[in-house]
Amino acid sequence: MNLLGGRAGRLDFHSPVWPEIKDFEAPLDRIFSSDLLPAAFSGDDYESLLSDYAGLYVKEEIEAEREVRNLPPFWEFLRIAAVGSGEITNYENVARDVGISGVSVREWYRILVDTLIGFEVPPYRKTKIRKPNASSKFYLFDAGVTRKLQGLSAIEEGTAEFGRYFENCIAMEIRSFLDYSGLDREGLSYWHAQSGQEVDFIIKEKVAVDVKATKRVSPRDLKGLKALMEEGLMEKYILVCREDYPQLLDNGILVLPYNDFLSSLRKGGIVE
Repeated sequence: MNLLGGRAGRLDFHSPVWPEIKDFEAPLDRIFSSDLLPAAFSGDDYESLLSDYAGLYVKEEIEAEREVRNLPPFWEFLRIAAVGSGEITNYENVARDVGISGVSVREWYRILVDTLIGFEVPPYRKTKIRKPNASSKFYLFDAGVTRKLQGLSAIEEGTAEFGRYFENCIAMEIRSFLDYSGLDREGLSYWHAQSGQEVDFIIKEKVAVDVKATKRVSPRDLKGLKALMEEGLMEKYILVCREDYPQLLDNGILVLPYNDFLSSLRKGGIVE
């Protein structure tokens, strides 16, 4: 970073992204286990590396933050933050589980964001037919580190965790795309109606993207997008999944295999 007048700026570097890993043809369960820390993704002993990474992070990064004076509660907070990665953040519930104040929990989440260990996705709040939720979601930056902090040995296909990790990876790809393409990272949000319908991501207030790990899309998988369509606010409605082929449904929802979505995203075909 050069701080001369007119040259100040910030550029965050992300873990390897889809164009850099697609030729490896790594299965999703391997990506979820090691994720995309370069040494972990390309090596065999990723379990030890991820354990070392989590330990070094607490020792070097968090101890450097003067606000955290008691590491044991913070370690428990970090575990709970990992368990809740990708979910709507309830600060009071986290505070109660850790045994600290809600103010401290909010500050600790800020530290995770400031040290680039996590990021928040704010709510999209412009819908009128259904009242939106006003709380943000929080994601840790790396699925492998998340798994290690959660204490999981593997992410098995067909489980709820598999779906959540699938969503996490799509979140990180969208966010890195916004950073690297020069688009405003604040252009990423999500929509959750108080009546229960949800769409995982809203990009630039133009494109609604819902993520399902299914290999066979059913009408149930489309409920969130269909509810948001009633508002008439978006230009595109996309369901990202693990189907083999893309298809455009009669209602205008585009169903895309995740590899097609990620390739199109990088080429500017999703957000034009």
